[in-house]
Amino acid sequence: MEISFNSVIPVLRIFNVAKADEFYLGFLGFKVDWDHRFDPIAPLYRQISRGNLILHLSEDHGDGSPGVHIRVMMDGVEAFQREISSKHYPYMKPGLETMPWGMLETHLLPGHPVHTIVALINEEHFELLVVGFMGHTRLYEQIIGSTTERLVRLAPCAVVVIK
Repeated sequence: MEISFNSVIPVLRIFNVAKADEFYLGFLGFKVDWDHRFDPIAPLYRQISRGNLILHLSEDHGDGSPGVHIRVMMDGVEAFQREISSKHYPYMKPGLETMPWGMLETHLLPGHPVHTIVALINEEHFELLVVGFMGHTRLYEQIIGSTTERLVRLAPCAVVVIK
């Protein structure tokens, strides 16, 4: 019999089922195919899908790896970007970018915004970061802090803040 590879199903680590549902089901538009737990208090192992794309999500500490990147080849990337942008998900504002090899891509970088952006700056060796400033209340800034303020402190490159 001839060797034939049919598909790859990445296993992605999740830490909070409600937040994973908000992201994968609400924002990205996946549906739950099935859930599995070895017992009622065991970590969740779930299959989700959207069209022909299948992902496995796992709460188990031994599955997946936080911060992993996957590349999904698809048709209709512009329509997908418009769809998810229209949802006004507070943690991601995906754009479109034509890569040097001519492919049009949208990037979704999950994780804490400050840590994710700083890691991307280090990985891509950016020399300049341009960020917007929303202007929260002074109490919010004192208790929680500002993403912009933390980026100014932690980014290993020049930062321009636009209000």
